[in-house]
Amino acid sequence: MTALLNHLDEQDRLVRTARRPGMPPEKFISGLHDTMQKIQALLSGTTNDDFLDADFILTETIAAYEKHPTRLGVSEIGNALVGYRSAATS
Repeated sequence: MTALLNHLDEQDRLVRTARRPGMPPEKFISGLHDTMQKIQALLSGTTNDDFLDADFILTETIAAYEKHPTRLGVSEIGNALVGYRSAATS
């Protein structure tokens, strides 16, 4: 559980950092994908439909941000992470 929480906290740090000027969108996206893969590996074998839904929503939100990286997109990713965190820890 500690590793899972650490990865979720890393995602939150990435969003907070991306809200400030200076973080390249590519680095932000790369970090998010990296932590998502680690979280998915930790939760593999579980059949948590809420997590699968939250993962899909977050993936779609990230894809939209990749097409048009804006500060609003970072906020939308942050909002999607709320559901992702909740589903991952339930």
